[in-house]
Amino acid sequence: MFVNLQVALTVVWAGQVQNTKPGGHHTATQMGNGIFPEEKQSAATFYDLQVRDGGGKWDSVTDLNNFKDSRYCYDSMVMSLFIRDAFHFGGPGRGSSCM
Repeated sequence: MFVNLQVALTVVWAGQVQNTKPGGHHTATQMGNGIFPEEKQSAATFYDLQVRDGGGKWDSVTDLNNFKDSRYCYDSMVMSLFIRDAFHFGGPGRGSSCM
């Protein structure tokens, strides 16, 4: 499918919920399974993330960072204590703390 790719300096995993503020409120669309990542045992999770280098070798991901613009609606949390190269993500959308 991609035959001309060379080398990437950055790899991004992302999620997005389009919010057009229907009725003047944030959308009620859930991200992941709708559970905030603080509830680690139940939240949606990506783990064992790897990238493939130019020589075809798979390697672990390092220096994972979080970015979130609506943390009361959705959130993410990098995990590195017991599970390397992982993050939890999710959120319910509109609710008591997310309008």
